[in-house]
Amino acid sequence: YTSFCPVRPSGRSAYMGSDEFAGPQMFGIDPSGTSLGYFGCAIGKAKQAAKTEIEKLTNMKDKTCEE
Repeated sequence: YTSFCPVRPSGRSAYMGSDEFAGPQMFGIDPSGTSLGYFGCAIGKAKQAAKTEIEKLTNMKDKTCEE
């Protein structure tokens, strides 16, 4: 399939946030199709630096959306 352009994966990531029944949640879908839940995530040019800063934060489960 990868040599046929219309079926080729586009190589994009998508992140979705929700604040409904179970409270605030964040999900990410990788280009491979893997779907994971996140407390914090980053994409783009400075992704690794942002991820490093997010990992330094503690007690992410106890924080609110405003914090």
